[in-house]
Amino acid sequence: MPSAKKSRPPKAKGLGRYPSVEKPKYYGITFDSKREGKHYLDLRDRLKHGLIRDLELQPRIAIVIGGVPVRYPSGRQMIYIGDFRYFDVKLGKTILEDAKGHRADKYTIKRALLHTMGLKINEV
Repeated sequence: MPSAKKSRPPKAKGLGRYPSVEKPKYYGITFDSKREGKHYLDLRDRLKHGLIRDLELQPRIAIVIGGVPVRYPSGRQMIYIGDFRYFDVKLGKTILEDAKGHRADKYTIKRALLHTMGLKINEV
């Protein structure tokens, strides 16, 4: 007797992985997790005190290796969307950060490709 596959109802557009959990909101911005929201508050404080500048949320980075855009089989270019990017005044360099709880396979692959491009992701 064939086993019946359990099916889930289709996910409503705009809901996250855990739709019953309310996403945190700070200064009118909705975040995917408490960790990401709290880190944003810390970054705002550092921005206010002049320790960082050019704070950017959800920076989009096209993945390009050796001058060639990396594409999905569908032809769409692969893009990494981080959580935060800013310039650290003390270090004198741009920092790319991702608030991670669970590391999905897709993220791990994109992190490796970004490393090949010479970019490092700080996980917070």
